[in-house]
Amino acid sequence: MSWLRTIFGFVLVAAIAMPAQAESARALSAYSQGQSYARLFQDHLMPGTCGIVLERAQCMDDLHVIETLRGADPTNNFMEQWLASGDVALWKTDWNGIFIPDGTWSANPVFAWWYTAGVASIAASLPQNAGSDDYANSIAYLLVKHSNVVPEAFRRSMPAGQVGLASLAALQSSLEQTAPVVPYPAVSFENGFAADARLGIYVSTLRELFDNPLALSRPESRNFGLMVIRRLQQSNAAHKRPIEIDDLERILSSNAPLDLDAIDLQMREPLSQSGADLTWPEAPRKAFLLGALIAQVAYNAAVLKDTGTDHDLRNAIASFPLYEGISNDATSAIKSLALVRMGDWSAINTVATAATLAIMAQQ
Repeated sequence: MSWLRTIFGFVLVAAIAMPAQAESARALSAYSQGQSYARLFQDHLMPGTCGIVLERAQCMDDLHVIETLRGADPTNNFMEQWLASGDVALWKTDWNGIFIPDGTWSANPVFAWWYTAGVASIAASLPQNAGSDDYANSIAYLLVKHSNVVPEAFRRSMPAGQVGLASLAALQSSLEQTAPVVPYPAVSFENGFAADARLGIYVSTLRELFDNPLALSRPESRNFGLMVIRRLQQSNAAHKRPIEIDDLERILSSNAPLDLDAIDLQMREPLSQSGADLTWPEAPRKAFLLGALIAQVAYNAAVLKDTGTDHDLRNAIASFPLYEGISNDATSAIKSLALVRMGDWSAINTVATAATLAIMAQQ
């Protein structure tokens, strides 16, 4: 798929009337809307992202932001149906996105600039290849073309021509000083078996992001990954097992690779070797594994649909005792998971998602 064709083949966003007051709030709102578009554009290119349980809420929120901006569109219905479950079987090739026409730059320059800056803040971290460089150049072109409306604080960090992703790096850094990156998915690190299960879900989520390099590249995803591996290092240390995370930190602190083989070697394998093992006491180890496997069952049902994997994961889950203090909602969902027939991907996804979210909800 041509990235440029996708970007410039969108329907127009109508000029949006913006009130004169609260310019800062309006600017940050437009910035957030541009980020929503950038993420949704990536998710449509790589739909496995929205099969990740902890990513689905943002996927749907981003769609609603774009629907509000654009209004009715024939592709809205299928997008709603797909994102409700993240099931890739419901994904369709065609989707009408949006871009900012020249009229909006004239009528509402604050909105147009900050919306485009929001897109740039996400795009600047993409894995580097010809497509991502073309995409970055298209954004740099718009920003340079409309340099007369650049806020004073960002003039020194504006793109100097079209040189691919590097053209957006300085602007991204400046934008993050104004609107700091918030890790996504959100993390909560406590103590106890429920926290061990949540850590397992976080680790599975990071592994699933490895399958989806566009989503992994986002600053919020990389911050999430950094927080998870640092917590994993702390948890291992508490159980007298030192692990080395320097290489993972280095990759997550820069533009991640796009090649899945490279991701497997440089990221997936080191993460797999850093999870709970037999050096952990039995109770926290099994709580960690329970969370990790349940999240993976949901992702497999939504995206991979591998019967052998589902069989192995659900058999393993059935063999684990439920950790002390587990919530009634999580208990009910986990027990129900064992009853769903093989190959009923929709039902497996629904129940495993409910179990994952119930574990996440317990503090």
